Amino acid sequence: MIGAREGVFGAATKRSLAWALAFVALTACSAIAQTIPVYPGCDVPRPSERGRTFYIDPVHGSPTNDGSKERPWRTLAEVVDPANHLIATRSYIAGPRDPRPIQPINPSGSIRPGDTLVLMSGDHGAVEMRSDLNDDFIWVVAGPDQTPVIDSMKIYASSHWVFRGVKFQGIRPENDPWGGLIEVVSHNWMGPSDNIVFVGNSFSTADESESWTPEDWVNKPFKTGFGSSGFCTALVDNHFFNVRDAASIGGDRTLAQGNLIERMGNDGIDIAASDLIIRGNVIRDGRNTPTEPLHPDGIQGWTAPGVTNRNVVIEGNKVINVNPSDDNTLQGIDIFDGHWDGVTVVNNVVVTNHWHGIALYGVDDARVINNTVVPAQPDKFPSWIMIHDNKDKTPSRHVVVRNNIAAQLIVDAEDVSFDHNIAQKRISANIGGRAPVELTRGGIGDHNFIDGGVFGYFVDYGSRTGHFDLRPTQFSPAAGAGAADGAPPFDIAGKARTPPIDIGAYAR
Repeated sequence: MIGAREGVFGAATKRSLAWALAFVALTACSAIAQTIPVYPGCDVPRPSERGRTFYIDPVHGSPTNDGSKERPWRTLAEVVDPANHLIATRSYIAGPRDPRPIQPINPSGSIRPGDTLVLMSGDHGAVEMRSDLNDDFIWVVAGPDQTPVIDSMKIYASSHWVFRGVKFQGIRPENDPWGGLIEVVSHNWMGPSDNIVFVGNSFSTADESESWTPEDWVNKPFKTGFGSSGFCTALVDNHFFNVRDAASIGGDRTLAQGNLIERMGNDGIDIAASDLIIRGNVIRDGRNTPTEPLHPDGIQGWTAPGVTNRNVVIEGNKVINVNPSDDNTLQGIDIFDGHWDGVTVVNNVVVTNHWHGIALYGVDDARVINNTVVPAQPDKFPSWIMIHDNKDKTPSRHVVVRNNIAAQLIVDAEDVSFDHNIAQKRISANIGGRAPVELTRGGIGDHNFIDGGVFGYFVDYGSRTGHFDLRPTQFSPAAGAGAADGAPPFDIAGKARTPPIDIGAYAR
């Protein structure tokens, strides 16, 4: 359900039972309670029985203390500085070696894998971590009722770190036009980064942005709030606000789940990697203006030259932009560039003021099932679900488009299963060289049809009020009109789907 008091889309960070069950099903050891979800097969952070706890306090601490609660260190930036020799860890021996040899670092250091660093309120500085390879997770957590602030953080060639409850906030330096507030880097010379986990943190440029000019949205924030080329990275239940691009994911085997992203000057989540799960995120209230040279997207995929991204799941996300301003649009979920093999887009809701609700160009082996795409401005931007050729003319192949609701459905692809969909205005189909079909009434193929009143059968479709509850009523043409084959077992709210299957992201 959607209501104005909850930022248009309800309780943003609440994870549904569906995601918890799906995660357990995907892990090899479901009997063990998972405190923090990660991509299947990556290392799961668990508190260590052998770990010790150290304290870091910018107000009362000193770099000459021993890190105890009574005598805390001063800042995280000082603690992780290699010159202070506090972390007993390992590092890759730099260079173009394969496999990369590893050497011990600071074997007598106080901090060891499995330990916890408790951060107290205050400014912990600009943190730079280089070559901190741990065989167990080191936890960096906010103390009870504390608000530790990190101005920026760069992580190079490091592994097994957890950051929880930290406020990452800083303004972009003038000499860093393309950097991130947080960067997790797999470095060609220094070595890769892996198993870095961020849970329950906030990422922002400043606490408020109401006074910002259009130029401020481009010039004040870092280019990205979070950027990663590391693998086995997890970004879970974080809050991004007053940023430019919120998250840019360039490392394989990454999970981005349950994050709230709002008031972003450009994109919500950019993806450019394989083996990804982008699940249960809420992306809303874009602040893109004509000053921004890049087009805005809720979730956008692209690939590096010569690379094919594989096995990407985009599931249960909500992308919302109801701002009526002509110069503030937001494309929903889209892949316009590169080569993709194995893309699943299911159970998503898009409410936006742009043509592109869900748009996939040149994808292979894609499933677009049980999504709801509705326009915030139906007379101006009747948003579509579109399957199309790549910009390099590579056609989309082996695609399933099923059980979706949208203002328009446009399918131009080879080898498509196109069935049980409802369009409010238009269906356009050009499938496998058959004669193109263009409809504004009636039906096509296997249970695809146009119903101009379908949006009127949501519990609340408030294109004028900004209130949206996109569950179908019992009288909706979407009720019981879907196909069970390929339908996700739970809807976007975690409700079990039972036959007959409803069309769209919500089940009655």
